[in-house]
Amino acid sequence: MPGGASYGAAADFNKLRDEDIRWVSAEELRRWQAAARPLLLLDVRNDPERAAGTIPGSQPFSQGKLFLDWHAMQPQIDRIVAAAAEAPAVEIVLFANTGGPNGPSAGRDLYVLNFLHEMGVPLERMARLEGGFQQWRREGYEALPPPRPPAATSLGALLEEAGLTHLAEPLAGESLEHLSEVLTASRADLLSLLKDLGLQLPDRQKVTNAISRTVKSKSTLA
Repeated sequence: MPGGASYGAAADFNKLRDEDIRWVSAEELRRWQAAARPLLLLDVRNDPERAAGTIPGSQPFSQGKLFLDWHAMQPQIDRIVAAAAEAPAVEIVLFANTGGPNGPSAGRDLYVLNFLHEMGVPLERMARLEGGFQQWRREGYEALPPPRPPAATSLGALLEEAGLTHLAEPLAGESLEHLSEVLTASRADLLSLLKDLGLQLPDRQKVTNAISRTVKSKSTLA
């Protein structure tokens, strides 16, 4: 099974023949949406790119995050693999900013397609968007800011959303409310508390950032 940057270094896109890769045009994708065809539309770009605009109905599946630590995205990967297995009618369409050619210089969407194929999703269930998001915009189709996700209401939900479920055990005695209160008082205090609970520095920072986003989201909605 692939893992992190080592997967990125070992991925051999030359093993994917051109005839194995399906393409869908922006026009055809729009027809599928209008016909309410079952779709799983994956935006493989990074968060700042997606925040500037995305195709309606898409969900984030960042190639950059996948390359750095795919284990953190395991819950979403599992849902995609399950959807491919349980709902044969669902079309999985991937897009980046542009739809590069197949081969070693291909775009991020092909990287993700290859990864999902390694995870068990059949190639015939997936398609690349011709020209990517830029072509979608050039053809005048709707592009929207992504919807703001609801703020997590429990620590367990926050850890799942942030891909940090491996920290559930050391944080078992804590609550989102308490950790949010500590953060509101002092970021340094929260980092110190998480250190006392046995979390390593990268995980302490990730948890703190996730809680900070939740606190800001709740403040915006209040």
